[in-house]
Amino acid sequence: MLLVNFSNIRSGGALQVAQSVLNYFQEANINCIYLLSDELREQVVLKRLDNVHVRTFSLKSQVFHLRFINSVIERNKVDTVFTLFGPFLLLNRNVRHISGFADGWAYMDLSHMANQLRFFEIFKNFLIARIKLYILFLTANEIIVETCAAKNDIMRISSRLKIHVVQNSIHQYFLNHTFGNVLYESEIDLKFIYVAANHPHKNFDFIKKLANIIEAESLNWKIYLTLNECDFTQLFGSNNSVVKNLGYKRIEELGNEYRRIDAVIFPSLLETFSASFLEAWFFEKPIFVCDYKFMHNILGKKADFLNTNVSDRTILQIIKVMSNYKKKRIWKEKLLYRRDYVLKNHMPSDRFKAYLRIINENL
Repeated sequence: MLLVNFSNIRSGGALQVAQSVLNYFQEANINCIYLLSDELREQVVLKRLDNVHVRTFSLKSQVFHLRFINSVIERNKVDTVFTLFGPFLLLNRNVRHISGFADGWAYMDLSHMANQLRFFEIFKNFLIARIKLYILFLTANEIIVETCAAKNDIMRISSRLKIHVVQNSIHQYFLNHTFGNVLYESEIDLKFIYVAANHPHKNFDFIKKLANIIEAESLNWKIYLTLNECDFTQLFGSNNSVVKNLGYKRIEELGNEYRRIDAVIFPSLLETFSASFLEAWFFEKPIFVCDYKFMHNILGKKADFLNTNVSDRTILQIIKVMSNYKKKRIWKEKLLYRRDYVLKNHMPSDRFKAYLRIINENL
């Protein structure tokens, strides 16, 4: 019996991936047991309830619930556990444990952060992520990552476990729905969106500096964020004329937000493979990222790279790029190519089939 484990997924992009994958499992009528977090349970419609356990775990709380986890495994004669994003404390050695992992803090080069974040903050996040990775080494038999670069980086730390690569995908909701072209305010010249929660590597300082220059030059631009209200007020105050907050957006709401904006801005200092890249490409929006080596490795030529130091030249660069996309056919064709690239290479059904192939190996 297979146990599909989403119990440690509570927010952000991981929650959207879990929703997508769970829907495919249900559609395929896979004979399995589901372990869901409360947050995921609220966002999905379940076909059956008799094979579902709802229990939310943090890594810390799992220590106190090992008996419950083992009872689910033993009662249902589980022989394989698939954890979408680990680590997850599974200490039953009679069970094959396959776990995803997507915390780049544990294995990526962090040297470029030295000028952006305090040393203590970098070291703390690295240490926590590396501990999670070592827990994964101890509790999983196989690991799933999103890129070949991630696989190679982890294998340099330890080659003991088998590592699979399964690419991120666009959410099927975007494929199955039509979105309007409603604008925010028609008098705004350029509208950007940054879909991200308030984590240190999300580099909101870049947004702050860019907004200050936009305001100083009296440009009629707006940057829309998806933070909770408390984080937004802490970072940008309650009356910022350039940066506006949309609040947390469920996947069902994001499509219309992408339709309303002119471009995606994504200055993150650390990514494995964000869904924001795929969403920008799918909705045929330019995406601006910071000029870091790892971004080039992930995105190739499918993004526009901004200098990591915000200045007046950043504004000029954005103006030039946006003008090219609006006026030059070859630039417009880039956006069409990127959408086609997503539809050919990053379909959610292909991701699910890849997970199934891994799960079914050696069965």
